[in-house]
Amino acid sequence: PIYISRKIYVFLRYMNRRKFFRQLMTLVAGKSLISSPRLMALIGTLFSSKKVLAQTIPVTFWRRKTTVTPKLLVAVAQDSNKAASSTDGYNFTARTLPSVKINGDWSAVCWNGSLFCAVAKATNICATSPDGLTWTARTLPSTADWSEIAWNGTVFCTLASQTSKAATSPDGTTWTARTLSSSAYWRGLAWNGTVFCTAANTNKVSISTNGTSWTAQTFPGATSIGPTSITAMGSLFCEVTGNGGYTYLSSDGVTWTQNTML
Repeated sequence: PIYISRKIYVFLRYMNRRKFFRQLMTLVAGKSLISSPRLMALIGTLFSSKKVLAQTIPVTFWRRKTTVTPKLLVAVAQDSNKAASSTDGYNFTARTLPSVKINGDWSAVCWNGSLFCAVAKATNICATSPDGLTWTARTLPSTADWSEIAWNGTVFCTLASQTSKAATSPDGTTWTARTLSSSAYWRGLAWNGTVFCTAANTNKVSISTNGTSWTAQTFPGATSIGPTSITAMGSLFCEVTGNGGYTYLSSDGVTWTQNTML
């Protein structure tokens, strides 16, 4: 059997099944969802019934970021140039990303309505695809651990963990270097319709209305919350922590309410 963690249970409290499905696809993580190192796509019949079925994505170890369009699910893999796509969440087809490093370390992928864009760690390479099938290598402003990517309706924004580096692009091809509010182990990036928001493994938060200028904010209480990811449902951000079993909710990335997971 597949057991859904407390982190996912929180989202069941705040989202209906359709919205939960879409947000789940931005939170996919082997360690967050299941104990197996192979990512199981916990999507099954979320649209049509109360059952949740598990399907196996066909290759390698799957990274924590997956993206979903109205017609296509795409995942990228760690330590390889593998990707996978599915039109139904049951049947996955192996795809090939451009090679990075020796083994490759693709970390996140995002859809902007017409284009997928994926980023990777320890490289200055990203990749774009109009269909999730054929990918083209692009160049980021510098080599870094590019680990998060999001779209705000105008630009892609990506950021690098353990640095203050960020970058924006209107098309996934031409990128401009940006600077976060500080250097930190940034985890997660989301857009709520007004601002981008990311959080670090301390109580640091950084927000931006455009991906260009970033402002430092803080979580209440704990000095080390150990964030695992952040997502947005409409205007509401939800940050899930790895330490203490907390979630934090905010409508603006500035004022946060701490909650305890059951």
